[in-house]
Amino acid sequence: MEDCRSTIARKEKEETTEILAPPSTATKKKSVKKMIEREASSWCGRAVACLLVTVLLVVIIIWIVVIIAGGSANPFKHLWPFKRELTIKTSLGEVRGALLQVLNKTIRVFYGIPFATAPNRFATAVPHSPWRGVRDAQNPLPNRCPQPAHTHYFDVPVNSSTQEDCLFIDIYAPDSVPDAPRRPVVLILHGGAFQTGSNRDPLYDGKFLAAVGEVIVAVPNYRLNAFGFFQTSLDTSPGNQGLWDQHLAIKWVHTNAPVFGGRRSLVTLLGVDSGAISAGLHLLSPVSRELFSRVIMQGGSPFYMGEFAPYVDDAELDTFARSVCSNRSQEGPEDEKYTLECLRNASVSELLDNLDPFDGVNKKSFGPYYGEKGEGRFTRQLQHAIHNRPANAMRGKDLLIGYTSNEGEYFMRLLSVAWSVSSVNRFPRALMRIFLERLCLQFYSRPKLLPLLDFYFGRKNASSNVDCFLKACHFLGDVYVKCPVGMMADHVSASGGRVYVYELDLETESVAPAAGFSRGAPHYADALLSLGHVYHWNSTTPSTALNLSAELMRRWAAFASTGYEAFAPFRGFCLSPFCKERNLGE
Repeated sequence: MEDCRSTIARKEKEETTEILAPPSTATKKKSVKKMIEREASSWCGRAVACLLVTVLLVVIIIWIVVIIAGGSANPFKHLWPFKRELTIKTSLGEVRGALLQVLNKTIRVFYGIPFATAPNRFATAVPHSPWRGVRDAQNPLPNRCPQPAHTHYFDVPVNSSTQEDCLFIDIYAPDSVPDAPRRPVVLILHGGAFQTGSNRDPLYDGKFLAAVGEVIVAVPNYRLNAFGFFQTSLDTSPGNQGLWDQHLAIKWVHTNAPVFGGRRSLVTLLGVDSGAISAGLHLLSPVSRELFSRVIMQGGSPFYMGEFAPYVDDAELDTFARSVCSNRSQEGPEDEKYTLECLRNASVSELLDNLDPFDGVNKKSFGPYYGEKGEGRFTRQLQHAIHNRPANAMRGKDLLIGYTSNEGEYFMRLLSVAWSVSSVNRFPRALMRIFLERLCLQFYSRPKLLPLLDFYFGRKNASSNVDCFLKACHFLGDVYVKCPVGMMADHVSASGGRVYVYELDLETESVAPAAGFSRGAPHYADALLSLGHVYHWNSTTPSTALNLSAELMRRWAAFASTGYEAFAPFRGFCLSPFCKERNLGE
């Protein structure tokens, strides 16, 4: 037992002595090496951590910038549509616009840029004077040229707030990097029978065409009805003020196209309805036609004007003036000066209230005029161009022109409102023939159209109200739109220009479910598609309409760029030479 205790005590002493003994050189080196390794490992860990934090901060900063800038990767693009401000210097001064997200693309928008001013009512406008500082163009202006309150086609209510200070233009341009190739420019002339309309109408929102077609879109206002087309023999009120407003807008766009990334040599006029008539008149006019290279005309042609007869004749002008200035009593230059002064002193509402008889259905409306009367740039010049062969005046411009399969339904719908007819089955057959005869004699002053009624309707009454309605649609569609479009195409083709004629033939439900009782595609349906208006609708918009809209916007943009881009016809739309010619009596 004693030996065991001695042995254990000796071992404990040896271990204690070993622990207390100074380390050897090898042990020291080993310990230092481990320390260095631990320090290095700790430093690398801190460096990696710092690097990760730095990368994370950079990613967060870039993500925040993307959100603010509104790039296509922005997850909040629908909640935060506008991006950073931007300022551009135009020929008249600086404007501040904004960037907008549209269909996952970024476009620049500049609302309400003034391009002209009218010094007096009924006077010819002049270019707007330059301004100092930066003009805010980030928000749409409510300024609509004076016009009667109305409901737009497809039952879209229109704000009736109007001002005479209304000559503004909206610009939509794709966002692009510096030194990017310059883009085509499309200037849209709105429709409305020269009585209503503005660049604030949802149909003429240019952001969709700019985004999908990657073109610059310009949409101006111009004066309408009596404010834009009342004329006298006096130099101070020569007539066609609305056309001159359009000319100044075209000239402004031609001058400022490079500022927005556009090319001056690739300006295309796109007109809808009466805007198409206007585009055709600018094509004929020596004043405007050198400012653009191509024309797109949808649902209208200047030959609609009864071989360019004035919209309102002298007797109807006199009736309008008397209705506003009731004490007008004599004729002659002095009386004309008095009447002009009276009309200029009248309120906007007084003039608009007296426009009711000039509804474009039962009587002629205020609109473009040409002839010897007046000294306006769009009177005698147009007369000279027209009477010396229109083809010579057009000088080989490229033209894309067309119509819908059921253009006449729109005009029949206007009649149904005027006659308080709620359905096709209740349309009065007896009144139909009387109205169409009066249309031929009074509105067009062309008795030669009367035999056509027998061609469309036959010598006996139609078998039913519906049959009568459809035949009347064919007649009005051919007279108002299709035949004038064909005449325009013939003249441009004779001038050496490339001409392409289209027809849209989709069932109404595929394009515009609220159109009423039409069969086929009605008036304006092609504009609803080619300008992207269907994207304004809710989630129930048919996919057919969305797909066709995107296709037409790309093709319209291609035409503005190259004059034509070949593509195969597809269901519901055909482009010459793919269209089959419809029999006139069908």
